Amino acid sequence: MLRVLLVVAGIFLVALGAGRVWNLKPAHGEADPTRQGQVALLSAPVGETVWLALDRRDTYRLQRAMALREEEVLDAAAGRKSAFPVAAGTEVLVIRVSSSKREVEVLEGDHAGMRGWVEFDRLQPTRDYQRPIRPNPRRRY
Repeated sequence: MLRVLLVVAGIFLVALGAGRVWNLKPAHGEADPTRQGQVALLSAPVGETVWLALDRRDTYRLQRAMALREEEVLDAAAGRKSAFPVAAGTEVLVIRVSSSKREVEVLEGDHAGMRGWVEFDRLQPTRDYQRPIRPNPRRRY
């Protein structure tokens, strides 16, 4: 019994030391910006705008079009009035959660008061907005 206790204490001390050396932070240090009732910022790793879908079913198609820079898909959605663009860094309020999609209400800018659907990974906690880092295309992951 004493050996088991010593092994567990040793593993804990090694993990604690490694965490301090590598300056690791706990994963739960910030409030989740995608929960209902949270204020978050829209973020766009590619481009300066995030497109919000008026219908939840269009969210994935818009996400794909933003990632692949398919302007014709985005323009067609705007022409049908099924989506609208909002600047990255705009504050939004999460209204409803549905699997990976979030219904948000725009809190500032030209579209203040409007609601739309967006994928959860387009939301950041409210702090000083920093453009997300783009992955290096030459690096193999």
